Amino acid sequence: MNYMITPLISCGPLEWGMTSDEVTKIIGPPERTRRNNLKDTVQVRYGGSASFIFDGISGGLVEVTGSKSPTEFQIGSIKLISGENQETVKQLLALDRRAFEGYGSLVFPDLGIMLTGYSPEDNDIRAAGVFAPGRCDDILDSMKPFRALKQN
Repeated sequence: MNYMITPLISCGPLEWGMTSDEVTKIIGPPERTRRNNLKDTVQVRYGGSASFIFDGISGGLVEVTGSKSPTEFQIGSIKLISGENQETVKQLLALDRRAFEGYGSLVFPDLGIMLTGYSPEDNDIRAAGVFAPGRCDDILDSMKPFRALKQN
């Protein structure tokens, strides 16, 4: 499934704040469901290649994360999952210069995108996430501004 990102508004046909039932009507039922340590509901789909996270308080969709095909996230012509790591980061930086790094991840807050395993490159943990406004605000204070692509 290809999810075209509209920054801070939607991930494909899914808008932030949708309920689990609304998401299921659009993309079908999850393969499994669990609670994470934040008490959010996490639904797994597409053979484990994508997770859909619903806020533990409001119940609304706040994050979609993917790590492999058949899931793809795209913003304009930039493909986050199948694209080359350093090129993807470079293209996202052109759209959001306010990127942060920390905890092994890059966060592009103005796009609502988080990448793990891209810079430095680590394909064992490589994943891309798309998130609702405010979802990552609490961690940005403990991250540092992203300055440059790291050479492998």
